[in-house]
Amino acid sequence: MTFTITSLAERPDRWPAVRDMVGSRPVFVTENLVGATFFPRIAAELPAYVLYAEDEDGEVVATAHSVPFALHAPGRGDLPARRCG
Repeated sequence: MTFTITSLAERPDRWPAVRDMVGSRPVFVTENLVGATFFPRIAAELPAYVLYAEDEDGEVVATAHSVPFALHAPGRGDLPARRCG
């Protein structure tokens, strides 16, 4: 089976299919008012960071949401040397 990976920046018309993909929203989003409020903003404000995979029939079969983060920006410090907790 062949899959095509695309971003919402390239195909904003696919947002409904990406949004409505079964199981595409993690529990921390669906059961948290803050997450549920801000998660959709990724697609609206940073569509290049929303990727989706379509199968040969054009069905969305996977999604990935991310946000850019500049760790080495002034005043940000460093990540811990090891995992906490």
